[in-house]
Amino acid sequence: GPAGVAIDPATGRIAVADRGNDRVQVFGPGGEFEHSIGSGREGSLRHPSGVAIDPLSGRIAVADADNHRVQVFGPGGEFELAIGSHGDGRGELDWPSGVAIDPATGRIAVADEGNHRVQVFGPGGEPAFSLGPEVGGIALPAGVAFGLGGRIAVADADGGRVLVFGPDGGLALSLGGNGSDGGGDGGDGAGGGISRPAGVAIDPATGRIAVADADGGRVLVFGRGGGIEAVLGSDGGLDTPRGVAFDPSTGRIAVAEQWGHRVTVFGPDGGPEFSFGASGRGDGQFFGPTGVAFDFSGRIAVADAGNDRVQVFRLADAG
Repeated sequence: GPAGVAIDPATGRIAVADRGNDRVQVFGPGGEFEHSIGSGREGSLRHPSGVAIDPLSGRIAVADADNHRVQVFGPGGEFELAIGSHGDGRGELDWPSGVAIDPATGRIAVADEGNHRVQVFGPGGEPAFSLGPEVGGIALPAGVAFGLGGRIAVADADGGRVLVFGPDGGLALSLGGNGSDGGGDGGDGAGGGISRPAGVAIDPATGRIAVADADGGRVLVFGRGGGIEAVLGSDGGLDTPRGVAFDPSTGRIAVAEQWGHRVTVFGPDGGPEFSFGASGRGDGQFFGPTGVAFDFSGRIAVADAGNDRVQVFRLADAG
């Protein structure tokens, strides 16, 4: 099934990490096929595990897991550069599992899973700095996202925390885990305790951080300063939330519930609005959805992993 999905928020183009076929497929805003990435001599892929689109340049960055590198392509799919090689040194990668692009600077953050860190590269592929060594390593970087001012949020799945770094790589916040900054409560209940973060997103308008806590059955929303603002699906009301995304236009939050086989949408204040989807293979049905992404027009793309497809909805029609 698709290992990742990204929407260019400006144009609505959709990039899908088609892991089993060793490629990334790119579709137009109407779902029309545009091109496939990964089959050429330059830029060949092996089990791509994540994808990101730069909304300013249209560049596409791909976490090329089995080749231990990140590859960057132009808007038309043309190969531009490869970042990294197998190893644990500066600029080297070991099973990169996710990638994000800072829309303001073009910098690329890579979840370097095997090395228990996140590495940040310049737009030309030059190593900038690593995130993780100063906090004793990141046990399992399961997601990475850029936010306002170049901040970087990292979901540490095995560490039960989300780490937020400043644009220079310095640690700004630790949410969940021991010594949580999440409202002063690192335990269970309505506080900031996180069992196993599977995904993280940052609201581009406000800097709020949403964390999909897969084992806790909820999504926690933190303010820019780290205080807990809302708990979505409190008391385990969400069934294995894996993917989370903010609507850049409205601040709504969409959550992919993997084993609930649905997507649930919450208002900016955290109040539930509606869910869509059910277990199945028909149009509008899901089997194990793992990722969600928005564009500026309110469309939402859902990585329907168990059905080997991506489905796209307009929120006005989804309820």
